[in-house]
Amino acid sequence: MDESLQTLRRKIALGTRILASQGCLGDILGHLSARIPGTDEMFMRLLGDEEKGLLYSDVRHVRRLGFDRTVEQVDGYRVPLELPIHGELYKARPEAQVVLHAHPYHCLIATIAGLELRPIYGSYDPLILSRAMQGIPVYPRSVLIDSPELAAEFISAMGDSDCCLMRGHGLTVIGPTVEAVTLLALRLEMLAKITLDATRATGGRALEPLPQADLDAFAFVVKQGLQAAVSKVYEWTWNHYVQRIADTVGLPAEDE
Repeated sequence: MDESLQTLRRKIALGTRILASQGCLGDILGHLSARIPGTDEMFMRLLGDEEKGLLYSDVRHVRRLGFDRTVEQVDGYRVPLELPIHGELYKARPEAQVVLHAHPYHCLIATIAGLELRPIYGSYDPLILSRAMQGIPVYPRSVLIDSPELAAEFISAMGDSDCCLMRGHGLTVIGPTVEAVTLLALRLEMLAKITLDATRATGGRALEPLPQADLDAFAFVVKQGLQAAVSKVYEWTWNHYVQRIADTVGLPAEDE
């Protein structure tokens, strides 16, 4: 296999380990994929026999498949029922190079409670501020997105955003790289946790966004785009999580 494609498979396995280690992916629930450049195919982390869970993802778990769910298995690995989330997003959003569908706990509770994720903090973590300022859409249903028709309904709710909460279900994120998608999902989950904690601390009172003067102070992030404005911070943060994985469960094993 071309080395660039093998590198992409490694990143998917590594991103999956990072997301699982931080609670954004469950034991075996959720999936991370990446478009294979120049094709109508993707690499995706699939479940197989002798499965140990997403925290222990290896390169062999990342398989090549099409955008449409035409088979039940690929090389002995099961194709997820919610493949249409990925395939239909790749068709509808040419800029999407990576798709994550995850089940982060605090995002789940926030959607059930009807809590909006708003720009309630700034310098604590400016990296999430522009997303919160733009508003984070919510898909109001809690069904499995297991058909192109339901995927189209979900994509309509998502609009032109690069992330969408799913009521009673989870979160979907798209982006240009595995790193960008992984780190955005982690920060959205932290925003949801802080929103829940702050709501409890204020006795359920609706949380006010930052004053406009404070929001204006971070205008450079919104204007340049989050990743462009803080690309080095993205690199350092990704390296931090890679090292944490290396020091705990270890890095993904290569393909057999």
